[in-house]
Amino acid sequence: PASTSNPALRHIEHRVCGVDANPYLALGAILLGALKGIREEIEPYAEKVYGNAYDDKYDLVPFPASYEEALGYFNKSKLMQQYFKEFV
Repeated sequence: PASTSNPALRHIEHRVCGVDANPYLALGAILLGALKGIREEIEPYAEKVYGNAYDDKYDLVPFPASYEEALGYFNKSKLMQQYFKEFV
């Protein structure tokens, strides 16, 4: 986290996925997302959310409501298809 005052203590932190997640796909997506950020020098989203993250003022895309919906997004993702084709 950028809030860490000592750069040597910075690290990647990821919360564990649900028990129904495919661990290989989940870890692959996390690592490939990090690789994309490094390759394209993408700046992390830094706006802080105060109060209710569902408030329309933040204009955040909601998470899928079901496993099937999430899997549908994953399967349709050009980014995931590109990366998994390249690395798997």
